[in-house]
Amino acid sequence: MLESVVGNRTHDPHRQVPSKRSLSLRAAALAVGITVSGLAGAAYAAPMTYRFEVLDAQVRPSRDTTDLRVRLVRQADGQPVTGAALDDVRLGMWPIQLHKAPPAPWMPHVVGPAVAEGSGVYRLPADFSMTGSYRLTLSAHVPGEVEPVQSTVTVRAAYR
Repeated sequence: MLESVVGNRTHDPHRQVPSKRSLSLRAAALAVGITVSGLAGAAYAAPMTYRFEVLDAQVRPSRDTTDLRVRLVRQADGQPVTGAALDDVRLGMWPIQLHKAPPAPWMPHVVGPAVAEGSGVYRLPADFSMTGSYRLTLSAHVPGEVEPVQSTVTVRAAYR
């Protein structure tokens, strides 16, 4: 094999130069790859355009279940989102003294099935038997979105 060193590069006189067709196919494949990865990123970013708002940020503790109302809204325009299905709803009481929340709730509480009231408002019967701070974790499937919307909000149970 005839090789000569030119500068820091090795030069091979038998190496074929890529054709214009080969280069255009490589460019097309790169463009398709960039487009597909961009679309995949948009599908995962879409759920971040929604948020849950607690309409009853403070509730009274009770031995019976207390109805808690939340609203799902589109962040861009603040409009309520209707037709979403709340899949996973969890309520846990967290100690206030901790600066960082542990991975699991200190004391899990019961949450009943969500009832849609209209205008993006959902009523959740929940167990607020003690005073303190609760974290409500919600997951909902919004029509037209690939990924579920997930959010965590804080609710306080107090007598005043």
